[in-house]
Amino acid sequence: MIRYVVSKSSSLLVAFFFTSTALSIPLKEVIPLIDRLASINHLDANAKKKLEAIFSASPAMTQGNPKVTAHPMSQAQCLKHEIKQDLEFSNICQSPYMAPIYQKDAKDQRHAVACIDQFEFPNIPCEYPLVWVSPKEASEVCESLGKRLCDASEWEASCAGDDLIDRYSFGDGTIQTLHKKQRQEANRTRKVVWSYGKAKSSSLCATGSSKSPGCDEALRTGKNVYQTCGSNTYPVGAFPECKSASGVYDLHGNAAEHMNLPTNTKELARNGGLGYTEMKGSWFVFNKIAAHQDDCYWRAPFWHGSKINSLKGHSNYHLSFRCCKNIK
Repeated sequence: MIRYVVSKSSSLLVAFFFTSTALSIPLKEVIPLIDRLASINHLDANAKKKLEAIFSASPAMTQGNPKVTAHPMSQAQCLKHEIKQDLEFSNICQSPYMAPIYQKDAKDQRHAVACIDQFEFPNIPCEYPLVWVSPKEASEVCESLGKRLCDASEWEASCAGDDLIDRYSFGDGTIQTLHKKQRQEANRTRKVVWSYGKAKSSSLCATGSSKSPGCDEALRTGKNVYQTCGSNTYPVGAFPECKSASGVYDLHGNAAEHMNLPTNTKELARNGGLGYTEMKGSWFVFNKIAAHQDDCYWRAPFWHGSKINSLKGHSNYHLSFRCCKNIK
């Protein structure tokens, strides 16, 4: 069954997705996307089968319920903005459409230490973001492509165009206590900047869409949410000015994103670990419903918080992810 507990925060209705066995999306609906992913990422037969198995096991992981989704921009319209692969990025990252993340060493010299997808998943220009995906599924999908889920600090640095700095304060206590401490300290000391510049301008990004009719009521009652709430997203990369100095698109608007939030150094994704969920970015109606701050370094409350690998991880109609990878 699908069970929702719905809360109201400011003007934002939030649905907590815990379990889902009632929905079952036919694999044939996502086979074309899997084929495109396999082609652009040069997956061999075994890797493609692994990706198919992840999609097949998911109750709802799609680019939105096609029966109710109304995308405000077509892929053909998006493709008018030619997006070329950056050859320097490709050489550094050894993967298509990824951007390097730099860090300074003890001698103050910059080195590329990781790479981040330039677009929300599936990280293919002018595709629609993959949504209805849990953090566990996101992590598994990234792994199937030879990547991993991003640490929150990697997303923040890529958004701000900065070198990577881990802004975590570890310690003892519950995850709620640790997260509150981290969030308060990070937000108090953060540099306020957006991927596109120092002044907020949401209209530069994919924020002008609308909710589906009846979606708020479905969220309030917890009934027929998948059947009612369309993923009314834009194609990724459709807003050329919504791009960071690091070369990463759509860090504001379109779909919010799952990231990894560590509570100790072993839980850093780039160290091979996984911690808890961190929600980054904003979504496709943010120009109308700016329910929270969305600058690069802003840390959200512990919304939908769970372990990344929890079977009860949250998913919804406007939540996606992007992958990272270490540079060897």
